[in-house]
Amino acid sequence: MSSGRATVGPFLAALAEDDARELRELGRIRRYDAGDAIFHQGDEPGGVSIVLEGCVKVSSVSATGKEVILAVGAEEFRRFLDSHARASMNLVLMLIERLRSADEARMEFASHDVVGRVARRLVELSERFGEPCEEGIEVTLALSQEELAAWTASSREAVAKAMRLLRELGWIETRRRRVVIREIAALRRYAT
Repeated sequence: MSSGRATVGPFLAALAEDDARELRELGRIRRYDAGDAIFHQGDEPGGVSIVLEGCVKVSSVSATGKEVILAVGAEEFRRFLDSHARASMNLVLMLIERLRSADEARMEFASHDVVGRVARRLVELSERFGEPCEEGIEVTLALSQEELAAWTASSREAVAKAMRLLRELGWIETRRRRVVIREIAALRRYAT
C-alpha cells in the first residue's frame, strides 16, 4: 500500500489537515510486521491507536496485522477531542456507523445460515480487499478458515462446509489463505 493521505484510516482522513497534523504530533509512529500482536484481550486501555497504513485484524484473543500506527495517550486524545469539535463529530459519526453495522450483523445472524453469512463476508472482502484477476476478483487479505469462522459466528467446520459448497457451485476458488471470487453476482444474491 502506498503512503499518503488516501491510505490512512477513515477517522484521520476525515479530519481537517491542521487537525490531522496536530493529532499526529501527539503520538509516535510504530511499525509492526504481519502477525505481530499489538494488543491482547484484557490489556489495560490507556492509549489510542490510529492505523496510518495497512490492515489490522481484531479478534477476541488479539489484534494482529501489518500496519503503521500512531499511538496517542487516552487522556491526550480526550483533550484533543475537547478542543477540536470537528474531530469529535467525525468520531461520533464513525461510532454511529459502527453501531449501524453491528445492528446489521445481528439481523444477518438471525436471518442467514452459515453459507449466507460466509457469502456475505466474501462479498464484503471482495469490495474492500479485492483485486481483479483473470478468474474474477482475488481477495488480497490473507484469511484463514478459523478467522472467517470467528467473523461469521460459526464453527471452522461449518465454514469449511460452506466454502466447499461455494467451490462446488463454481462461485469461488480457494488458494492457500486466498479466495478468488468467480461469480460475485451469485454470491451477492445468496448473501441478501
